[in-house]
Amino acid sequence: MWEAGDTAANIIANIVTIFVNTLNLSAILCYVLQVFRFQLMKFLYQQMSSSRGNEKGSERILKALKYSTSTALFYTIIAIFAACNVCYWTLWVILVRTGAISSPTYSYIVSISYIVCILTFSAVICTVAVFDWILSSKKEVEVKSNRRRSANFSNTNSIAITSDPSENLKDKKKQNLVTLPESLMNWFISLDQPLYFRMEMIIYIVCFIFQVLNLIIGSSSLSFRFDSNESYRRALTMDAVSFIFEVLYVVSYLFVFGGFALIVALIYKFKQSKKKHQQSQQREEEQKKNQEELINREMHIVLEHEEGFKLFEEFCKKEFSLENLYLFSDLKANPEITHGTNLGGIVKFMSFLYNTYVKTGATQEVNIPSKCRNSFLYLYKNVLASKDQLLSSDLKQSNENYEGDIELVDKDIKIATKNNPIPRQEIDQETVSNCFDYLYRQVLLNIGDTFSRFVFTPEYKSFQKSMEMQQTIMDKVGVVYGI
Repeated sequence: MWEAGDTAANIIANIVTIFVNTLNLSAILCYVLQVFRFQLMKFLYQQMSSSRGNEKGSERILKALKYSTSTALFYTIIAIFAACNVCYWTLWVILVRTGAISSPTYSYIVSISYIVCILTFSAVICTVAVFDWILSSKKEVEVKSNRRRSANFSNTNSIAITSDPSENLKDKKKQNLVTLPESLMNWFISLDQPLYFRMEMIIYIVCFIFQVLNLIIGSSSLSFRFDSNESYRRALTMDAVSFIFEVLYVVSYLFVFGGFALIVALIYKFKQSKKKHQQSQQREEEQKKNQEELINREMHIVLEHEEGFKLFEEFCKKEFSLENLYLFSDLKANPEITHGTNLGGIVKFMSFLYNTYVKTGATQEVNIPSKCRNSFLYLYKNVLASKDQLLSSDLKQSNENYEGDIELVDKDIKIATKNNPIPRQEIDQETVSNCFDYLYRQVLLNIGDTFSRFVFTPEYKSFQKSMEMQQTIMDKVGVVYGI
C-alpha cells in the first residue's frame, strides 16, 4: 500500500513537508536570534558606557556579551530546534500514513502548528521592534536635550521675505508638511545607524501578515472543498486569492532573508565606487581646502561622537577652554555662511560671533592670534558698512544693536592697528570663505592643544576602549556603513 497508486507521491509530499517546515521555521528562528543578539549587544554596550570607571563591571559585561553572542551557542540552539522540528513533523506523518488520524485532521494539525510557531516568532519580533523604537527614541531625545546645540543662521533670510507674519507662518507650515514624510523616513532609517534592523523587522512583519493570510484562506476551504461542485468552485476562487498572498509572501520572504541586505550592500558598493571616482577627480582641490587636515583621527572621532563630545566638553570646562569648542560648533553649524555661499545671514552671524567670542571682554572670548582677529574685525567692519544691502534678506535686528557693534569694532580696530587705515574689502564668497577658514583653523589649533592633554585622561581611555568594543560588535554582526 505504501508503494501502490499515488501513495508514493504522497510519501514524497510528506517528506517535503517535514524538511520545508523545518527549514522555514529554523530560518525564522535564526532571524529572531540575530535580532536578539543585536539588541543584547546594543544594551550591553550602553551598560559599558554608563559604567565607565568601574573596570570590573565592564569586564563582567564583556564576558556576558561574549558568551551570549557566541557562535557555538547560536548554532546549538538552531540544531536543537531543527532536531525537535524533524521529530515533531515526522510524528504526524507517521500517524497519518498508518491511519491513526485522517488526512483532514493531519492538514489541520500541521497548518495550525505552523501558524502557532509563526505567530509566536512574529509576536516576539513585534515586541522587540516596539521596545527598540521606544528606547532608541528616548535615548535620542535625552542626548539632544543634554548636548549644547549651535544656532543656525543660514535660514534666516527665508523668514523675512514677506512682511506679512501670517504669510510666513503659512509658508513655514506648508514647508513642514512637504518635508514631513522625508523627515519621518530619515528618522526611521537613520536612528542607530548604520544598522537596518528596523527596516528588516518591518519587512518581516509584512511577510508574516502575507503568510498568515495565505494559510488562513487556504485552510478555510478544507471543510467544504469536496461537498459539491459549487463548493469546489468556491474553494478554487479562494485558492486563487491564497495564491496571490503566497506570491507576496515569497517576495517579502526573499527580502527578509537576504534580499534587503543584498540591496543595501549593492547601494553601498555603488555609492562607494561613485565616491572614490569623485574623490579622485577632486583630490588636488581638496588638499588645499581640506579643513580636517589639522584634526587627527582620534580628535575627529571624539568631536563627531555624541558621547565623546560630551566627555571632551566636560574636560574643556575643567580647563576653562569651552569657548574654543563652542566656537568650533557654531562655525560648523553654519557652513553656508562660512563658505560664502549664503550671505543673507552673515550680519547676524558675525554679530553673534563678535559679541560672544571676538570682542574684547566678551563672555567667551577666544585666544586667537592678532592677525586672525584683525581679519575678522576688518570683514565685520565692511559687513556693517554694507548692512543695508545685506539686511534686505536677513532678519531685521534693531539698529541700536548694530550701532553699538560699529562703535565697539571701531574701538577694537583702532587699538589693533594704531589708527592705520582699514583696508576696504568686497563682501564676496572668496573673502568671506578665507576669513572664516582662517578663524576655523586657529580654533582647531586651540582645540588640538586641549585635546593633547585630554588623551591622557581615564575618561578618554575608557571611551576609546568602548569604541573599540563597539567596532568589534559591528564587525561581528556584519554592519554596512555610509548609506
